[in-house]
Amino acid sequence: MASTDPHADGYTHSAAREQVTWTTVLYVLIAFALNTMLQPAGTVCGGPPAIGFMLRSSPIICLVDTGYLLYRLVYYYFTSNRRKVAHARLLRLRYQSWDDGAEDEVDTLGKMQMNQPVRLLVFLLTLPQFIRLYAFSGLYWSKMIASMYLASFVIVEILVVRPRAWKLGAIDQPGGDNREKRIKSSGSLSLPYVSVALAVAFMSRFGASALRDALDEPHTALLKHLGLVTFGSWTLALVFCYVMCAIDRVSWRDILLPTVLLAPMLGIPWVYYTLGPRIAAAIDRPLLVQVVSAGLAIAWVTVGLTYASTVTSGIRHTAKDQPRVEKHRRYIEKVLAWYFMLLHLVTAIMYLRYSYDPTGTSKPKWSEYLG
Repeated sequence: MASTDPHADGYTHSAAREQVTWTTVLYVLIAFALNTMLQPAGTVCGGPPAIGFMLRSSPIICLVDTGYLLYRLVYYYFTSNRRKVAHARLLRLRYQSWDDGAEDEVDTLGKMQMNQPVRLLVFLLTLPQFIRLYAFSGLYWSKMIASMYLASFVIVEILVVRPRAWKLGAIDQPGGDNREKRIKSSGSLSLPYVSVALAVAFMSRFGASALRDALDEPHTALLKHLGLVTFGSWTLALVFCYVMCAIDRVSWRDILLPTVLLAPMLGIPWVYYTLGPRIAAAIDRPLLVQVVSAGLAIAWVTVGLTYASTVTSGIRHTAKDQPRVEKHRRYIEKVLAWYFMLLHLVTAIMYLRYSYDPTGTSKPKWSEYLG
């Protein structure tokens, strides 16, 4: 029956305008992420500086990197008992050349990160979005993710970016003797590999939810879509890495174990897809399904850590003595880093488009003037 209240339609439209749309949330989160990514943060999670921009597209990477930064500062302080010395050591760790005896290549992104006027302009343009988000009601997940970006930006800016600009402490030159020992940058238990694995698990969980909601299926279908998203998202990257590293192998032994591991890497997601409905039916509890889906994602990336370590071990060792292989190694890192960032963007768009619910959200009238 049609409403007899002449003000009903007007009230409904007004309420709808007060809710926060998914495009607004996406725009604000991109502003938070971009501001953080443009920082010249050095070795993010101990990884190559050239891919720091792409790595910090992940809020999980930002969280892990910030925690590690604070840990190293405390560690340096207790081992030196001098605040200034501890800070100088932290700066060297973050900004010393990636390869001893060689200067790091600075590409266009690196130059943009070092351009203070550009960074200041981006900060001023994104500042209104920071204010808008925290003025909105609801949006707890979005605010938590945005806070990861913002906390990383503030702490990195205070502890390393600003002090480096003020030349606090000595930062080594290529081949210098005052280098800090870098953390292990590769291997299944290394910080770069583990942090990326956590980010992949986090992203896969949201991607599976988005696909489930896009197809309008029940919550119990999450496990099935986790397998589908995992396979569809990462097969291309896994095969690319396998082929590139096989090209630069020293012997067939270097590619034997990765070949064995590639089968479960591609097969495990299909196990999720096939058995997901049965597992969900046996559990029959939405919250427990969420927990099991997280466990399955972590199980897959755990196997992935072993695969990544073995498939790249040969090229890492060969690159030390062969410039051609070293060039290939850097190329692989950049391609995978850009792919990692692109998947984060696609996942965010998909999740907000299909899984975001504006119910319970609202924005004050004055926030419309900020963007």
